[in-house]
Amino acid sequence: MGARRIPPDEVRRLAALHHATRLPGSAPEEAFDRITRMASRVTGAPIALVSLVGKDVQWFKSRCGFEPHSTARDVSFCGHAILSDEPMVVPDATRDRRFAGNPIVLDHEPRTLDQAGLECLGDLARMVEQLIYHRQLAMAAQSLTESLSMAGPARSVVVMRQLRERGVTLSIGDFGTGHASFAYLTRLPVDKLKIDRSFIDDMAHSPESLAIVQAMIAMAHRSRLTVIAEGVETADQVAAPRRAECDQIQGYYFSKPLRAADCAAWIRERIEQAA
Repeated sequence: MGARRIPPDEVRRLAALHHATRLPGSAPEEAFDRITRMASRVTGAPIALVSLVGKDVQWFKSRCGFEPHSTARDVSFCGHAILSDEPMVVPDATRDRRFAGNPIVLDHEPRTLDQAGLECLGDLARMVEQLIYHRQLAMAAQSLTESLSMAGPARSVVVMRQLRERGVTLSIGDFGTGHASFAYLTRLPVDKLKIDRSFIDDMAHSPESLAIVQAMIAMAHRSRLTVIAEGVETADQVAAPRRAECDQIQGYYFSKPLRAADCAAWIRERIEQAA
């Protein structure tokens, strides 16, 4: 079998697997099971798995045609597949000493996939990657909420930077109330600032509120932040932030929260009205 080969990013990989996704040991999920069923149909293979490779064990998040939940890493296919970004093709696993003792290896005729089949498997693998990616975002968002609720700015900065590295745009809501202040913003890597509706409510009728919001917007722009007015419900509340050079406006004046399908229909309707 030979000495185990370790990927260069092994420490980071294991940390992401266990802490950023918490997938190992989790319950079955239809989103993953659907992919293994498709993989089995595409290849004609009786067994298809979504495998997560831990320090010593290969654990199966999804199983099609196979009962055990895990196998030893050293004899696993994926323990070798993670050594490269290229698809791993094994001509005949029964003759490959790397997989001696692997319970998945059966004494059957090897299957051959054409290029189209390999590309289809690649597409399925990317679907798994997307599921894991979204799990990482969800876990990071949960961690961020917990760290903010405990008033832990140092931990918040770490989590927020991880989110931004994954392409997530970050906003601070309810600005001007509670912890949300410019002193707070200097410590957090954010992209947008949402002005609390309590300030927006009075802008159209109170010179003092208008002056405060104008100062907030000016300071945010100097910090290269996009500014959003929250809780806008009337035409006057729309006009006042616009005069103050607010970048974006949200609130019931435009629409109440919508489901994804209803949102698409709402956008189409507005586009048709504007045409």
